[in-house]
Amino acid sequence: MASPSTDEVSRPESPYTQAATVLNEFFARERGTFPPGLVSSIELYFSYGEWGIAHSIIAGVAQKKAASGTGVSPRVMDAAACVLNELA
Repeated sequence: MASPSTDEVSRPESPYTQAATVLNEFFARERGTFPPGLVSSIELYFSYGEWGIAHSIIAGVAQKKAASGTGVSPRVMDAAACVLNELA
C-alpha cells in the first residue's frame, strides 16, 4: 500500500501559527484603534518578514486593551499569551 503524499495529508497547524492567525484577524479588525505609529511599525515588521516582532506588538496591544476593560475576547487573549510565551 502506497503512503499518502504530503499534499494529501493535512498537518495540524502549530499553536503559534493558530495564535498568529487570531492576532492577524484582531489587527485587521482593530487597526483603526491602534496608535498610527504602531500600525506603521507593525506593517514594516510584516514587510520585512519579522512576524514574531509584529505579533508580539499586536499581542501587547491586546493585553493593554484588555487591562483597560475594552472587551478583548478570550480567544485573542489566549493567542496573545501563546505568542508572547513562544517568544520568551
